[in-house]
Amino acid sequence: MSFYKFIITFMEDDTPFGQLADCIVRDHNFPKEETDIDNIYDYVHENYFEHHLLESANRAISEYKSN
Repeated sequence: MSFYKFIITFMEDDTPFGQLADCIVRDHNFPKEETDIDNIYDYVHENYFEHHLLESANRAISEYKSN
């Protein structure tokens, strides 16, 4: 499962992961098929600048990695 498919399961959640999912869905350049956590981390940290999104992305990547 790609990270994109993992995070969109949180769509419409009133949580930090839900907010991240909303942002990622609106990002037309997000690598939707990516499964490599290093590439996901690099993309997020190069393209997102809001602290709360970066923090949520770090936690989501960690959870994604453990699944």
